[in-house]
Amino acid sequence: MSSAGRAAHADPATRKHVRTVHNRPRQAGAQQPPGRVLGAVLPTLPALQRSYALQQQAATVGFDWAEVAGVYGKLQEEVAELAEALGRGPGPAREELGDVLFVCVALARHLGCDPEVLMQAANHKFERRFNAVEDRLGGRLPEASLAEMEAAWQAVKRAEGKG
Repeated sequence: MSSAGRAAHADPATRKHVRTVHNRPRQAGAQQPPGRVLGAVLPTLPALQRSYALQQQAATVGFDWAEVAGVYGKLQEEVAELAEALGRGPGPAREELGDVLFVCVALARHLGCDPEVLMQAANHKFERRFNAVEDRLGGRLPEASLAEMEAAWQAVKRAEGKG
């Protein structure tokens, strides 16, 4: 199917986005030549936003998973590749970890979530729990063993109903 045909089968918001992107002038700083599918995605966007935008743009021409299960399968594949790369050193592991993060953005997109909002929520949860661990250990965090900190962490999670 042609890219126009795939775009025609996309949801109305995606079709509107395709028309908007292909009808607007090329923005300053774009790395792709005019008329390229990814050409409208600015290279200056923060990494999570750019990953989301690149994937969303590729989806307008049908380069996307049909359902969440496919994205999750790809995530499992990338995590397995990361596990294997960890034994080869930091360089290969960094590349594979980047692939894992890219697929995590795809999973967020397929779940209708903004990955930036998800990271903000995860950061908030970590801060809240870490502060509670610090409170449980009564100011002796620097002297506490990792086992003590982990036990306090698990107690905090249980208190939140997550353990």
